[in-house]
Amino acid sequence: MSKEVAISQNQFESRIFSIRGNQVMIGRDLAEMYQVETRVMNQAVKRNLERFPETFRFQLTEDETNELVANCDRFGFVKSQIEASNSRSQNVTLNNQKNKRGQNIKYLPFAFTLNCVTKYQHILP
Repeated sequence: MSKEVAISQNQFESRIFSIRGNQVMIGRDLAEMYQVETRVMNQAVKRNLERFPETFRFQLTEDETNELVANCDRFGFVKSQIEASNSRSQNVTLNNQKNKRGQNIKYLPFAFTLNCVTKYQHILP
């Protein structure tokens, strides 16, 4: 059973980035497109690694993530969270703003090639 895509063609195209010479979508965008949480998407990929070899997905470096944040406003929340996760202070807490529970990232984002994007819809729960 596959899910319907929840964005228009223009929105889809605006979420495609060129990183390391590949046309990719960031995991958060892909999850949003299929109306699932990013963690659910990552779990589905991990359960189906044979369908998603490393040539279809890769984790961004901190420099790549910072460049993404600098060039795309919708990823602005990532920068402060990466800085907080790099902190050694034990007083760093999750974002507790209303309706923002679970919005903090603990890991650098994954990028998925467009080949992977089309395969993803077939593994959703």
